[in-house]
Amino acid sequence: MSERVDGQSSGQQGLEKRNEILQNAAPEFFFLNNAYLNTYIQLLKNIRHHGGLFLLTGTHGLGKTFLLRKLESAAPENIKFIFIDTVDLNYESLIARLYDQLGLGQTERHLPSQNQSSVLKDYLNEGSSQRASVALLIDDAQTLGEAGLAHLIALFDWTLPERRAPRIVLSGSPELQEMVARIEIGQSIAARRLNVRLEPLAENDVATYISHQLNTVATPEMNPLFSRWAIQKITRLTGGVPRLINTLCDRAFSLAQLKGKHTVSMLAIDQAAK
Repeated sequence: MSERVDGQSSGQQGLEKRNEILQNAAPEFFFLNNAYLNTYIQLLKNIRHHGGLFLLTGTHGLGKTFLLRKLESAAPENIKFIFIDTVDLNYESLIARLYDQLGLGQTERHLPSQNQSSVLKDYLNEGSSQRASVALLIDDAQTLGEAGLAHLIALFDWTLPERRAPRIVLSGSPELQEMVARIEIGQSIAARRLNVRLEPLAENDVATYISHQLNTVATPEMNPLFSRWAIQKITRLTGGVPRLINTLCDRAFSLAQLKGKHTVSMLAIDQAAK
């Protein structure tokens, strides 16, 4: 009897530990599957070799923010990357944030917004020839609205030679691409525009993603946490969106714990989804 209880206790502790891993997982964490890696490489390669307007779109929770942060960490020496999350920002507050990030003077910061934009435009365009170019990584860009996006794009001199041309990465929901398409932009910008879409995880990637999250606490004596059928159901219910996968698995773990189970059943997944 003692051995059975000890074994159950050990299994329960393992399941609790796994539950803790998913609860503490960063929402933006995104496993490097092939589709994600290809998107990252495509963006970084284009940013390194020439300027342009790069659109990164995808549904909420796919890992776009994490991808931008990865781009920022891989910045070449001749390019200064600036990451800005535009949630709760309008165009004027975005300009103020850029001033802070670029370390512009206190006097210039208190100029009227129109003059601020003019000073910032001169700074950004001169940088292409005199110092490291600036690449803006703008997250949730659709929140700026079409007018704000148009003003932002207009800050840059898009007539510069290919390698000196400005670099803007706009990341956001699928509607972002439609918003930018409605903005009247010059031929030189249109020629340097790249649209990249981040897709949800496929079923095999969902299995690898969950396994990768849990591999630090895997114990050989425990039964597999998910069956192949469970993975299929998780993929179907979440649409392959990592943030939803985290939430669903977290709730399913909690239900399994309440029932003293060592594995997550199909019933637990259904109940968690509800």
